[in-house]
Amino acid sequence: MRPFILIVFLILSNLLAVNSFAQEATNKNLVSEQLSPIGTGFGMLKLYNRKIQEVLCDEISDFQIIQFMSQPSLGKESVLAIEIEKNDEVNKFSIVYHQSSSSIWSSVINNRKDKIVVEKYRKIILEKDALKISQLYNSALSKVCQNSESGLDGNTYIFSNMAYSGKVWVGTNLNPENKLHRLILLSHEFEELTKDPGDVFKLDDVLVQEIEELKSKFD
Repeated sequence: MRPFILIVFLILSNLLAVNSFAQEATNKNLVSEQLSPIGTGFGMLKLYNRKIQEVLCDEISDFQIIQFMSQPSLGKESVLAIEIEKNDEVNKFSIVYHQSSSSIWSSVINNRKDKIVVEKYRKIILEKDALKISQLYNSALSKVCQNSESGLDGNTYIFSNMAYSGKVWVGTNLNPENKLHRLILLSHEFEELTKDPGDVFKLDDVLVQEIEELKSKFD
């Protein structure tokens, strides 16, 4: 089996395994620390999602193993993704970070036609680091359940892998004691590393330990 096909097969197999019980989650769980499902949306929300894909996700490959998207109520949207390149000999990964110069949501609801500039960053990421981050996201997405917590003034964070998506709304400051909030804070660190000078994204020992500790809380 070709290396690219093999690694995609292994990732998908892992996703299906860890999510086999996700539909059984109930409100007895700590839903405030679990991701909730993504709705389909219509009207303005449908237009917004289309604009997000056209503007923010432009030049990001469809072959992603994870994605982290930030959607503030009126702030600048951003997306972080890890891509896997098709190659017959070796698997190559890239980490990509895009941030809009102004609110895409605001441009949709106000029907503005002005161009939104997007800052774009891209680095090579080692396979072991790409899979380490992917495993963390997969663990968080393995326990998606309905969470009614939402609001107008706050931030929506969306996590995705090759099979599932889940979101969390945060209306106040991030609380490091909440495991979902810790996941968001860690994801912001990944963003900053992607923006740093240099061509290669590397996790240091401290971040690796944080990832492993947080993953154990989701498992």
